[in-house]
Amino acid sequence: MACLVILACSPGAPSSTPDDRTIVWRYLLCEECVHGEGDAVLDATRRDRMVPLLARALRGLTASQRANVRRQLEETYSELVRWAIAEHTIIPLTQVDYVAHFVSNHEATYQMRAVTALAAIGSPAAKAALEAAAEGVRSGALLARGDVVEELSAAIGEPIGKGMVGWVSISAGSMHTCGIRSDGRSYCWGQNNQGQLGDGTGNPRSTPTLIAGGLRFSSISTGAGDGTHTCGIAVDSVYCWGSNTKGQLGDGTTTPHPTPTSVAGGIAFVGVAVGDSHTCAWTAAHQAYCWGENNVGQLGNGTTTEEHQPVLTANGLRVRSMGAGAMFSCADSLNGRLYCWGANDSGELGDGSIVNRPLPVQAVGAPRLRSFSLGESHGCTLVKGGAAFIDGLAYCTGANSTGQLGDGTSTKADSLVAVVGRYRFQMISAGVGHTCGIVIGTRQLRCWGANNFGQLGDGTNNGHLLPVTVADSLSFATVSVGARHTCAITTQGAAYCWGSGTQGELGIGGNADIPSPVEVVSP
Repeated sequence: MACLVILACSPGAPSSTPDDRTIVWRYLLCEECVHGEGDAVLDATRRDRMVPLLARALRGLTASQRANVRRQLEETYSELVRWAIAEHTIIPLTQVDYVAHFVSNHEATYQMRAVTALAAIGSPAAKAALEAAAEGVRSGALLARGDVVEELSAAIGEPIGKGMVGWVSISAGSMHTCGIRSDGRSYCWGQNNQGQLGDGTGNPRSTPTLIAGGLRFSSISTGAGDGTHTCGIAVDSVYCWGSNTKGQLGDGTTTPHPTPTSVAGGIAFVGVAVGDSHTCAWTAAHQAYCWGENNVGQLGNGTTTEEHQPVLTANGLRVRSMGAGAMFSCADSLNGRLYCWGANDSGELGDGSIVNRPLPVQAVGAPRLRSFSLGESHGCTLVKGGAAFIDGLAYCTGANSTGQLGDGTSTKADSLVAVVGRYRFQMISAGVGHTCGIVIGTRQLRCWGANNFGQLGDGTNNGHLLPVTVADSLSFATVSVGARHTCAITTQGAAYCWGSGTQGELGIGGNADIPSPVEVVSP
């Protein structure tokens, strides 16, 4: 995005003493211009200083400058902010598609600042969004992480409390699961043979067990395929634990760690994605890094050399988010297109071939993304609405032996194919042999593909080539698909899992396979 002339935010000449308005713009709109001294200024203004700085800076703009602010904010935070500033004068709490995502997503603090900016320049809908979110947390109808509660309190000028206690994030891996509670504590359960639960032992756990070290994670990734390591974001740093045979923990060694260990390099990351034996993460400045196994180019740096510390992906790719499959990786670029690299023998890169790619390539026919998810050897995307596309439609590519692409066949695809049914999904998650998505509006969960362990949650063990509704009348806010099990969180903050439970990965205190949702034991 181009920098505003009025802010003199040129990449070649960072100001040694930037004023409040420059700081705000660098942080919200001009992240690519922040470097050198700008980085220190950026870090110093986070959290407690950002909201008042933002409000003061924006109130000082002229009418024409405010119009420019509004336009650039819309472009930068298009998906959520465009919704917020549409012709709505009130955002009811029942419209959880926006509000619940707003207070629980791992990027919620950035989204909050964008909506706060719009409220500061007089957007009634943005003000309504802040008030609705605050009332939701106050009443216990919505969940929010502690840092989000603090920022929301600052934005509305009064403390709002912590809302009810529940789960705000969950990640299902090969045979283990991890989740984050609204009080900021993080837990894992299931297989622990490589220390992937992070509790300092190698003992399996059938109920949620607190991760050692006392860190407060904003997001956790448990990996795709048969991965046995876990990573999370805490205080803008990546911490990893578990298996490290290929350097996937990123600490410069191949030594396994049963407790969280910081990734080498001192890079401030905002998101992380775990594959089988590699890991990828991205920064607020949209830089993409990967490390670990690289035998098929899954690190995206143009080589097949294993790396034990973060290395930049090649081609100067600038990203908004990243995902990691078993042996491939993808990123949502700043232009809204999907780029992938690594293993491609099943067509999982979606570039129209089955040739491995050590450098990022664009998926064929990929529309602008709403979001995407990668499984072991397949991936799925959700379309961002526009003139030619319907918002939330799902497309998948790659392996399809069990019908995980949802196109009604079991034939693999080397480019994106539409999921049958034209369902509009709020979120999608891909695993090894199955996929699930949350339907916009109804919040029902539909799954398709392999079901030999009951992972589709329809009460049977019958596989399905087309989406089927998960049993029980539950309203879901988020879903995560593992290798042979599935977990999801309801809009009320309760966590449910189903499918294979042989290693305790369902978190219900036993090791049975369950073909329909059962609530995870509260820690």
